[in-house]
Amino acid sequence: MDVNQTSEQLHHIFNSLPRHSFPLNKNSLTSNGIYILFESAEKYNSSDRIVRIGTHTGNGRFVKRLQDHFEKENQRNSIFRKHIGRCFLNKVNDPYLTVWDLPFKKVEDKKRNKDKVNLVYEKKYELMITEYIQKNLSFVVIPNLNEEIKRLEFESSLIATIAQDSISFPSENWLGKFHPDSAISNGKLWNVQHLNDIPLRLEQFQKINTFIRE
Repeated sequence: MDVNQTSEQLHHIFNSLPRHSFPLNKNSLTSNGIYILFESAEKYNSSDRIVRIGTHTGNGRFVKRLQDHFEKENQRNSIFRKHIGRCFLNKVNDPYLTVWDLPFKKVEDKKRNKDKVNLVYEKKYELMITEYIQKNLSFVVIPNLNEEIKRLEFESSLIATIAQDSISFPSENWLGKFHPDSAISNGKLWNVQHLNDIPLRLEQFQKINTFIRE
């Protein structure tokens, strides 16, 4: 399949699905799936532009992963929250950016970094991240992807397809442009992994359509 054509079809399909926003309505969500994220003011033609694709490991943890990313204010449990925080910090040249990336979950990490990490200061940015998410982000879901291997394969190929098309671009004001990692700031997605993987194959595309219809 042609990457541009596939990306165009994916944007059309995903824009037509029921939209979820924040705070989450957990009862309306699948136990195992992939989320396709949109961001206000980010457009692809007349549709909303896909800005992130994600899933989870472990059976039945889809809602938990969404909560980690979008509701629980702890960037060390969510790479997506970490990415948004990096942009906010970098945008104002806050030197705390170097501390933001320090590990602070394990006992040994806390001992090593306790004199650098300031959780009270970080709370300011955590609140900014949550506010940004609830005001600007929404998502759709590919549901009932209960086989973890297949789910991760679909995620990889979907990310690669959107990352490698030559027709979807971020707006001039996209927050991701302030990210210190060029994979995001010079790219179009809040993803840094799978960007150069193999794009979606025809049989994968057909299977995804089947899961959505069901």
